[in-house]
Amino acid sequence: MRVNPESMSNQNAEESPEPKAGVEWPKLAGVGALAVVLAGIGSLIAANLDELAPPPQPAAAASASSTDTSQPSSPTTVAAVVPSQAAAPSTTTSAAVLDPLVEVSAQAIDLGDASTEATLQISNTGDGPANWSITSSALGLTFSSSAGELASGEAVDLVATLDRTAIEEGEYATTFDVVWDQGAFTISVAATQQDNPVIHNPTATPNPVQASTSSGCNPTKTKISARVRDTSELEEVVVRWSNGSKTVETAMSAVGEDIYEAVIGPFVVSGAAAAKVLAVDIHGNAGGATISITVDPCS
Repeated sequence: MRVNPESMSNQNAEESPEPKAGVEWPKLAGVGALAVVLAGIGSLIAANLDELAPPPQPAAAASASSTDTSQPSSPTTVAAVVPSQAAAPSTTTSAAVLDPLVEVSAQAIDLGDASTEATLQISNTGDGPANWSITSSALGLTFSSSAGELASGEAVDLVATLDRTAIEEGEYATTFDVVWDQGAFTISVAATQQDNPVIHNPTATPNPVQASTSSGCNPTKTKISARVRDTSELEEVVVRWSNGSKTVETAMSAVGEDIYEAVIGPFVVSGAAAAKVLAVDIHGNAGGATISITVDPCS
């Protein structure tokens, strides 16, 4: 449909209301001017607020800010930065660790073939007290002390004594232990036992005898008897006797446990005759005992 502009213009003119009586147009104009001024002030404030706005946040921050804020967020705790200081010394004092150390002056003793005693020093060179003791099953070996306690820096002499009568002849070897809180020392003991054969109660039967100067003299002979003992095997047992100016040696025979006998004579010279029983063992050790025989003239 085609519209006539002129008719539209006339229609608008007809519809424009007439100014009402009593309305002051200058006041309305002033109100409009005030609105314009207020609009300008708003624009200025908006511009300043834009300048004061914080810079755009990274995506992670923006995402965090978009979370539900229906609940008030917990206040953020800011840790205060305190200058580092040296750690205060501990008021707890740990007990000192005591560490004793026992030592012995030697770990071998040699008594040879005559000595019966040897001295061994036991000392504590550590920081604390130490207990020690002797463990031994050695035959014939005894000690001046069997146990004790050593303070730090203290020492004690231990005397080991060998009873040679309690051991067999020959080479002697044994050990004993010095035991302490944290260990032990094994001490070796060596000795050579040389025992001479011992002749007990030599006798001559009969005694006295008669000198063999004629066929009618009787008795002119005597039997020598003796008990011979040794810790090792005997090599020989003999009797040496004088017959005038001569010395005669006669072997003795074993006739029982440790009993040896021999018959000597006839004696040709009256007076006192000496007889000596001699025994030698397989180690070369010898022992002897003498008996006197009276030789009377043949009557």
